[in-house]
Amino acid sequence: PLSLYRGTPPPRSAPPAVAAAAAPLALASLPANIKVLMLENLVGPGEADEDLAEEVKEECARFGKVLKIKMHEVGKEKNVRVFVKFSEASAGGKAGAALNGRWFGKRKVRATSYDVDAFRAGELEQ
Repeated sequence: PLSLYRGTPPPRSAPPAVAAAAAPLALASLPANIKVLMLENLVGPGEADEDLAEEVKEECARFGKVLKIKMHEVGKEKNVRVFVKFSEASAGGKAGAALNGRWFGKRKVRATSYDVDAFRAGELEQ
């Protein structure tokens, strides 16, 4: 399963400027219903493989039935996006809330809702 964990804030003794610099960026609130969840920053460019797809599927299945997993590299940088399509939008919302801001390895995961029609059409670079 995915080894995801929440980040920790800087120590209380850190000067305000250090604490502000170390504080995580505010996470966007996600909708409660997400039919297609997009995960970014799980792995670096070129590091996506079938093991990653299986780990993501296992983790997301805790929230509901996963219909499809699709990995895609975006742009010149080849940043990896993992798309998860759920049978029920409420499951995607729960998965997004649980995974957004979590850590995978040394990377902070970004989870967002993705347009269902764009996903269905194979338009994965929006």
